[in-house]
Amino acid sequence: MITVDLFAPLILNCLVIFAVYTLMSEGMLLEKVGNWIRKTVGDYWCKPLICCPPCMASIHGTWFYLAYIGLNWTLPVYVLALAGLNYLVIKNLDK
Repeated sequence: MITVDLFAPLILNCLVIFAVYTLMSEGMLLEKVGNWIRKTVGDYWCKPLICCPPCMASIHGTWFYLAYIGLNWTLPVYVLALAGLNYLVIKNLDK
């Protein structure tokens, strides 16, 4: 379960993911790094690294959770909640 103790890291992790996503987008500060990552790893692996915020929850959510909480049984629940939160943010930003 996502408890009150995990709510703050969930929001912070969402903001970190969107910062990485934005910085590596076209016209942004790290655009060249983003292009290099896209060219090097390909479209499939680019999504969980820098191209798709809900997909980025799998990698960026895992390292963030392990750094903040440590290995725990709630890791899969946290990553799923983060992916859902990122999806909701993306859908509401498109409006």
